[in-house]
Order: sequence, then C-alpha cells, then structure tokens
Amino acid sequence: MSDKAATLWERALSDEDAVAAQARLEERNSDLDWDRAALREDDTSTESPLLADD
Repeated sequence: MSDKAATLWERALSDEDAVAAQARLEERNSDLDWDRAALREDDTSTESPLLADD
C-alpha cells in the first residue's frame, strides 16, 4: 500500500471511529436526558419536608 493510500485508509478508520464515538456520546446523552426527566418526576411527586404541614 502506498503512503497516500495508507494515509487515506488511516483517515477513513479515524472517521469511522469518530462516527462511532459520536453515536456513543449521543446515546449516553439520551440516557442522561431520560435520567434527568425521571429525577424531575420524582422531585415533583414528593413533598419537600420544608413545605409539609405540621
């Protein structure tokens, strides 16, 4: 493989790695969004002890 072909091959592999890393990041962010939404639901469904009637 020529140097130019090897460089192009390495660049293609690094592009594939970057796309895969981006997909993992987006999936992780989506999971975090779900976690945040669940926490928000928990926060609104429980009454704060500071606001509880005595």
